[in-house]
Amino acid sequence: MIKNIILITLIAFSCNSKPADTNQNETVSKRLSLEEFNQVIKNENVQLVDVRTPEEYSRGFIDGAVNIDFQSAEFLKTCESQLDKAKPLAVYCAAGGRSSKAMAQLKAAGFTEIYELGVGYNGYK
Repeated sequence: MIKNIILITLIAFSCNSKPADTNQNETVSKRLSLEEFNQVIKNENVQLVDVRTPEEYSRGFIDGAVNIDFQSAEFLKTCESQLDKAKPLAVYCAAGGRSSKAMAQLKAAGFTEIYELGVGYNGYK
């Protein structure tokens, strides 16, 4: 009988408890259109990263972008040492393939706000 009373009490209290605040740990990762991406990179706090090879980067890039080659074995290590995980991050490649993969890796590494240019640099220029 006492076990039943304790069980009922525990159930009653657990039903009234508030859910944990999950917004603090929520990560934003979005593939954006050219127009949306242009709006995002206007923000001074956004870190703009070109994940193409240095050779591709040398042929042209979006103003303000730093080049961190996604194909490099040191890609994540370089990102973690040069970028702030708490600041918004905008990434792009040539056509959207590498930047999509980069966005997934950056999200897994703890970056909290990541935007990707869906059309890539080829669609930007």
